[in-house]
Amino acid sequence: LTYTCSNYLSRFFSFLASSFYSLISAIYSRTYYAYTDHAVLFYTIAASYAFSKWFGKIERPWLYLSAVFCGFLLGIKVTSATLHAIIMILYIYDCVKTKDIDKKLFFNVLSFSLIVFSICGVWYIRSWIALGNPIFPFASYMFGGSGYPEQYLRYHTTSGIGIGAIEYIKAFWLLTIKPDIF
Repeated sequence: LTYTCSNYLSRFFSFLASSFYSLISAIYSRTYYAYTDHAVLFYTIAASYAFSKWFGKIERPWLYLSAVFCGFLLGIKVTSATLHAIIMILYIYDCVKTKDIDKKLFFNVLSFSLIVFSICGVWYIRSWIALGNPIFPFASYMFGGSGYPEQYLRYHTTSGIGIGAIEYIKAFWLLTIKPDIF
């Protein structure tokens, strides 16, 4: 983390960012068991880092490495598709800003998306064959197959801190100090 931050921040702020990250109690209280969010965090940082390296040097292998990481990320959580969308928007914005709109833009967007979906598609096909639902446990009403039993779905109405603007602002503090309520 310090090395990644040092590419964009001074040495002092790189150490400061690493220190803040290491002081988050949720990191240490949840690392003793397998949890998908740890992998999501890793692949998000890896994809963002590879894209930032491409953004600085404009070398195609970095863009494709970012696509590989986005593919693994999308295979872990469907909601991670936002990172793929953000990277594509930033790429298109950069091409428009530099007036570099040609076949290369279309080819790179298409190849990036094909790499992402070919990697995560393996997991979705496996889920569809094994469980009858490619995005198990969600959308069983659309795809059929199995999903969460109703008694497990009721748990989500009792967990968390509520819905609203104030709760959203408090979420960062509570996630750091009291991660067990999430």
